[in-house]
Amino acid sequence: MNYRVVAKEMGMKRMDVVAFVFLFVGGTCLPAAAAVTPQRGDEIVALWDHSSLTATEIAWYSQVVRYPYADPVATMRTSSDAAERKDAASFVEQIAKERAWEAFVAAEARQSSPSLEALAARFSHGVFNSCVAEKWRRHIAESFTTPTTEEILSSAFRMKDRFERPELREVQYIFRSTTGTTTQQERDRIRRELEEVRQEIITGKLSFAEAARLHSEAPSSAQGGKLGIVSKQDRYNKKFLDFIFSLKEDEISTPTLLHNGYYMALVKHVYPAFSITTESLMANPQLQSDVIAAMRSEYVAKKIAELGARNKETTAISEADIAKAALETMTTPTECAEKERFLRERILARTWFLDSQPHRYAATEFDARDYYTTYSNAMREGGTLKYTRFFVPYGTSRYPTRGKAKEALEHFRELVATSAPRNLAELKKLAEREGVEISQVQDWVLATEEEKADDELIKLHPGDLTKIYLVDKGVAFYRLDDRRERPKVTFEAARDFCMEQARNRKAWEFLQQSINEFAEKHHVRIVIPLPN
Repeated sequence: MNYRVVAKEMGMKRMDVVAFVFLFVGGTCLPAAAAVTPQRGDEIVALWDHSSLTATEIAWYSQVVRYPYADPVATMRTSSDAAERKDAASFVEQIAKERAWEAFVAAEARQSSPSLEALAARFSHGVFNSCVAEKWRRHIAESFTTPTTEEILSSAFRMKDRFERPELREVQYIFRSTTGTTTQQERDRIRRELEEVRQEIITGKLSFAEAARLHSEAPSSAQGGKLGIVSKQDRYNKKFLDFIFSLKEDEISTPTLLHNGYYMALVKHVYPAFSITTESLMANPQLQSDVIAAMRSEYVAKKIAELGARNKETTAISEADIAKAALETMTTPTECAEKERFLRERILARTWFLDSQPHRYAATEFDARDYYTTYSNAMREGGTLKYTRFFVPYGTSRYPTRGKAKEALEHFRELVATSAPRNLAELKKLAEREGVEISQVQDWVLATEEEKADDELIKLHPGDLTKIYLVDKGVAFYRLDDRRERPKVTFEAARDFCMEQARNRKAWEFLQQSINEFAEKHHVRIVIPLPN
């Protein structure tokens, strides 16, 4: 759904799309069906004049507007958190006021602007489709018959990749490079230093994390040497993996010389491998439930695919397609119709009310400056990083496989990490010999091409290197060249934006004032006990 297009068609030329979403839709992206359906029948919660609102209707309204509680009345009554009970009660009161106002104003809007109602209906119909489609999925899932033991076994073996796992190990390590050392005496010195560190860890003078921060040369040192969860299928050096998987749980290894230096590792936890067998499945009721759930999902997906077979033009199945097919075999669910009505009247009432009185929420220069003063810390421009990317493609005559490319880049990374600081020209000469492509980002940016690298870069200092990442068509690592705090935007540059946001805020305040005045005038009241 393109909110900007719909907002324009609804005549809201004075309001930007942000205001449209928050004022009319509740600040979320629609559509989506609710996951909770209240079961209290028609318990009346609120009254005004000659109308009322039930607990079920409050829940449906809260779900369609995406307020924090899918069932505010139930939360108000049953939450163990007193603050949450009071907060839910405030939403019960607010929803009652909003529904009373929206129903009244929507009736007026209907009379004066039928075309606006049609557009509001068009926008809100997505909620109806999603609700019906979700109910159809639940109905289909409920029709799934409980499989036999033989069927569960057959499906478990067929879908074993979903449930099996290799042995996993949670690892921390300390690394000292031997690249650049020329004598055995130098390497022996590094080993002895790490043996001393190991004794300090064993005797309790240092934790492993503290030792890693002080003595490790790996990028993970800032995180206490944490490598995370490792499996034998991970793309680490084979010698390193063999070393890690030779250790016992909670064992601190002796300093061990591998392909590029000395490693000392701690296996914090071992997660045993799990394989699907008849015995393991029969002994694990939770696994049986997981397999049945997967079978049920496949069953529903198959039924959806059958709906797609009806449409010869496309195999893509939308929520509208599912809803249309579902309504051929089921009556229109009251919940879905009411949710659509609630949203349609919310959009219709608020759009008509605000668009007919734009002078009531016009923003001034003073309002814009006040908004800027309040939120200037959040208004910043430009990026935070400058970096250099080192990349080796695979599938070439020089590096036909990803493994070969990674080995080459590991060697190059060692050279960069252990040699004296190099300027870009020197690095490019070295890279050309090694088949490494270098690209330097000289403008401030917010992120690299690799999300995982971004997570690591934000923790590094200028000059530090990331680990090697598998990227599109190759492998790469990054060097953080510079970092800054993003500069604030000046008021002059942000004036138009601040004016729009100030107007949106005034529109919201004007709307809330009208809702509260209506509630007082028409005696909107809650008729069930509220928490103290």
